[in-house]
Amino acid sequence: MTFTVLATDGVSAEGLAPLREDDRFRVLAVDDSGSEEFAEALREAEALIVRSATKVDRAMLEEAPRLRAVG
Repeated sequence: MTFTVLATDGVSAEGLAPLREDDRFRVLAVDDSGSEEFAEALREAEALIVRSATKVDRAMLEEAPRLRAVG
């Protein structure tokens, strides 16, 4: 089983490397959390990695039916 992780806000390639190197994870990186690409990726993500630019709120969580973790 593959766990889909969505990263936004310019999380560094070095920071995502451990996940990308592990076959258990599929990493999607979309830097603009206001874009349609992000919205589409969010619908399939099981984890979301954000920095300070993206504010995770109720509306965002409602668009993420598979989401299990936010960091």
